[in-house]
Amino acid sequence: MEKVWVADLYIRFGQNQYAEELLRQIVFPERDARSDYRSPSILLTYASLLSARGKAAEAERVLNLYPSNGDRSKLYQKAGEEMLSQNRYPQAKLFFQSALRLDPNNQTAQWGL
Repeated sequence: MEKVWVADLYIRFGQNQYAEELLRQIVFPERDARSDYRSPSILLTYASLLSARGKAAEAERVLNLYPSNGDRSKLYQKAGEEMLSQNRYPQAKLFFQSALRLDPNNQTAQWGL
């Protein structure tokens, strides 16, 4: 869990490339080990960081690690909200559209578009 704390510090100080590397190590550990840190908040943080750095396909891959479609829809929705808060409208639109593909009744994602 120490890596999560350090990655958060890197993000706060604008060192996104270092944060991205630490989060990648957490979400995709070496040697086929199963990650114990695939919580929604970590996946969302990592996906938002990737999207902000122009890596939308990688961000979607990370969000797809979350098992349940209904919960994954909310994860995409939250990623869209995060992108809106950063005025990254094209990325926000992609996340909201992904949320709606999984759950067409997600009103917050509908509103985000």
